[in-house]
Amino acid sequence: MKFLKAGTHDFGPNQTANDPDGAVDHDERLRITGVTTGAYDVRLTFEGRRTCFARNVEIREGKLFSIEDKELVDCTRPCRVRPQGPMRPGHLQSLALDGYSAVEA
Repeated sequence: MKFLKAGTHDFGPNQTANDPDGAVDHDERLRITGVTTGAYDVRLTFEGRRTCFARNVEIREGKLFSIEDKELVDCTRPCRVRPQGPMRPGHLQSLALDGYSAVEA
């Protein structure tokens, strides 16, 4: 879970690092640090690497907030990456992403 304040371009640190097990269940509270009052876009990455966003979440310092399933938008499906051919020292590997081929250059 990362926060992007309106008018900025960089997401802040991963807030799940504040949880003892490094993950947050759907019914669990999480202490958010380093986030001031304002409107934020929140990026959530789920088990299996699926990523969704909640847009314009109002955060008030010292107050509780929640994100409902219906607020999640722009969700991606997880990407399965598998190597194409042997790795050679000094060369970047070709990747196949869910049926599409891409070569890192």
